[in-house]
Amino acid sequence: RFELEQGLFDGSITVDNLPAKWNELYASYLGIDVPSDKEGCLQDVHWGSLAFGYFPSYTLGAMYACQFFQHAEKSIPGLRAEIA
Repeated sequence: RFELEQGLFDGSITVDNLPAKWNELYASYLGIDVPSDKEGCLQDVHWGSLAFGYFPSYTLGAMYACQFFQHAEKSIPGLRAEIA
């Protein structure tokens, strides 16, 4: 996704060739053929709302959450039992 967004911004990928590039990279990286654009490049809800660069923030959020929870476990004895 980042590679495609980067290409859209630097001009190496156009909107017209985005579906083909998505399919090419999907097959290359995952070995899976994309059956339709709906299940390919159009499945990204962020692009439709012009929210480019958004997907990596999910990874950052997960990393922050792990660190916060690790600290909470050290600060609150029995935290996991209380949550369950």
